Amino acid sequence: MPLKSRVADPTGAETGLVGSRLFSLPVRGPRTRWWVLPLAIFVFTRIASGILIVLIARDQISASQLPQNMPMPTLVDPPSYLHVISNWDGQWYRDIAAHGYPHGLPTNHGVVQQSAWAFYPLLPALIRLVMTAGPSFGLAASVVSLVCGALAMCLLYRMLQERSGSFTAALTVVALCVTTASPILQTAYTESLALLLLFVALWGLQQQRYAVFGAAGVLLSMTRAIAPPLALVACGVYFVRKRSADSFSPKERSSLVISGLIVAASSMAWPIVVGAATGDAAAYVKTQAAWAKVAGNEARPWMVTMLHNPEQLSVVVVGVGLLALVCLRARAWPLALRLWPVPYAIFILAVTPATASVLRFSVLAGATWWPAPGWSRRLATPRARVALVTAVVTVGLALQWWWLRTYFVIDPYSHGHP
Repeated sequence: MPLKSRVADPTGAETGLVGSRLFSLPVRGPRTRWWVLPLAIFVFTRIASGILIVLIARDQISASQLPQNMPMPTLVDPPSYLHVISNWDGQWYRDIAAHGYPHGLPTNHGVVQQSAWAFYPLLPALIRLVMTAGPSFGLAASVVSLVCGALAMCLLYRMLQERSGSFTAALTVVALCVTTASPILQTAYTESLALLLLFVALWGLQQQRYAVFGAAGVLLSMTRAIAPPLALVACGVYFVRKRSADSFSPKERSSLVISGLIVAASSMAWPIVVGAATGDAAAYVKTQAAWAKVAGNEARPWMVTMLHNPEQLSVVVVGVGLLALVCLRARAWPLALRLWPVPYAIFILAVTPATASVLRFSVLAGATWWPAPGWSRRLATPRARVALVTAVVTVGLALQWWWLRTYFVIDPYSHGHP
C-alpha cells in the first residue's frame, strides 16, 4: 500500500501526505461537511485558552482584596473558571442580567457616576434567557459566547473558502481564534456576539441580501457601538458595484441604500432608549463621560483619543496605511470583508483612548488577522502548511498568556482593565 495519498485542494494545488487533509478538507462531499474544520478549530482553541485562564486564575485576588473605590459589582469567590470569565465588564453584565438597568441616572452629589447604562442590552438579554433554564450567570454567559463564536468562525470560513481555498480560510480562522485577546470570545463580553452579527451583516452584503444586512446591523447596534463603520461599508459596496460591469438594478440600489441608512440610524437607538428611560436626553453621553473621567480623562472622551494625540498620530497613520494596503492586496477576500477593517479601525481610533481595550476591540477586525491570503494560497506542501499553522498557534498562545496575566485576570500582576 502506498504511503502517500493524493488529495485535491480547492486552490488547484495537490497535497501529498494523508496528514495534510486536516488543512485541505473539501467544502462539499458525501463524508465531510464544510463547517467541520472551522468548528474543530474553534473548539480546540477555546480549550487551549480555557486551560490558560484556569492556570492564571489561581492568582486571582478575592473580593475582599479589591480596592474600595473600584467601580464594579463585587467579584464572586472563589476564582473558578466560570467566575473568572465574568471579570471586569462581565460583572456589569451579571448585574444587568440579574437586576436590569437602574432607575434614572445614578449620581453622587449631582455628578453622574459610572452605571450599567453604558452597556448595550442584547448580550445580557440573551444570557438572562439562558439563565431561565437554570444555569448560573457564568455558565449562561459561556454558552452564549461559545455558541456565537463558533457560528461566527464557521461563517467566516464559508465566506473565505470559495475564493481563498480551504487552507487559507482555515488559517484565517486559526489566526483569529488565537490572536492576543481571543480568550474574550469565551467570556461574559460582547465580542463573540458582535463578531457573529458583523459576519452575518457582511455576508448579507456579499450575497446581496440587504434585508439580512439591515437586520444584523440593527441587532449589532444593540450589542456594540460600531454601526457607523458598517454603514460606511455599505456605501463602499454601493460605489464599487455602481462602477463595475455587473448588473446593479435600480431596485437593488434602493434596497442597499435603505438598508445602509437603517444601519446608520440604528447607531442612535440605544442612546435614545437610555435618554427616554432616564428622563435625560443626554444620559448616554454623560454616562460615557463618567467612565472616561474614572479612567483619568476629562469630560469629553473623544477629545483624548489617539487621533487627537500628536505623539500617537504618526503611529496611527502608519498603522492605518498598512492595514489599507493589506486590504487592497487581499483580493482573495470578498469585497465586504475587504472594506470593513479600515473604517472600523479609524472609527475605533477616533472614539477610543490609548488603552489596553484596543487589543480587545481589534478582535473584530476579522479576516485581517491573517493578512497574507495570497501567499498562503501558494503554500502547497504539507510540511510548510503545518509549520505555518504551528507558528501561528504558538505565538498566539504565548501572547494570550501575557494578555490574560496582564489585563484580564485580576491579580497582583494586573496592569489595568482589558
